[in-house]
Amino acid sequence: MTRYRGRHRKATTTGRTVAKVTVTGLVVGAPLTAFAAPAPSVSPTALPAGNASLVAAVTPLGGVVAPMRSGTFQVSRPFGSVHQGQDMAAPVGTDIYAATDGVVVASGPASGFGQWIVLDGVVGGQPVSTVYGHMFPEGVLVRTGARVSAGQVIAKVGNAGDSTSPHLHFEVWAGSRLQGGRVLDPAAWLAGRGEPSGAAIQSTPAAQSTREAAGYVVKSGDTLAKIATAQGVTGGYQAIFALNQAVIENVNLIYPGETLRLR
Repeated sequence: MTRYRGRHRKATTTGRTVAKVTVTGLVVGAPLTAFAAPAPSVSPTALPAGNASLVAAVTPLGGVVAPMRSGTFQVSRPFGSVHQGQDMAAPVGTDIYAATDGVVVASGPASGFGQWIVLDGVVGGQPVSTVYGHMFPEGVLVRTGARVSAGQVIAKVGNAGDSTSPHLHFEVWAGSRLQGGRVLDPAAWLAGRGEPSGAAIQSTPAAQSTREAAGYVVKSGDTLAKIATAQGVTGGYQAIFALNQAVIENVNLIYPGETLRLR
């Protein structure tokens, strides 16, 4: 099984850091995220039979749009030799849009990605796959086999899989991602593309509470002290730290999007 290589949980006081929240309330820097997998293993149930024919059935599209709206994200890691996509940091729950018309050929768990979506379409007469990763299960809004339109909301930003802060990992492949395509630089491919126009989809209360039921989801601006006071945790921030030492490396540093035990 091929998995991500490397993790980023570095913090400094003098340079750019990954997104952190400190006990004093200071949030430093922009998120920096983990590598993408070159060929993650996918649940056997995630792929429909004969997905090659699905690609051929897609009508060539008239346009391509960005997978997120300008102003809702920051590029936290660009495409590179060991990173086969572009990371777009944004708060959990931010809308993710289909970049092309096409057919969903994978939707569900994938090694390193948490949950992913693979969308096969046709651009300029050539087959193209776009990949969207690190969603939580409740953030995947389309099923395998669904036909979608460019600009349609298909997912919500998450922090699942090999990820240290909330973001969309976005890949573009000439050919098919699942059948030996060639990876492209998403930034170059998206240059000059339009903005998505699909209507935002609000998360349902049930979906929003799915992870929160297991603990407290850290938000931007939170500190352990603030959380302890607001949630009435006996023993204060020290008690939260003691309960979450497998997640929190330093009592002064927590990540937005992490889920912490409070009891």
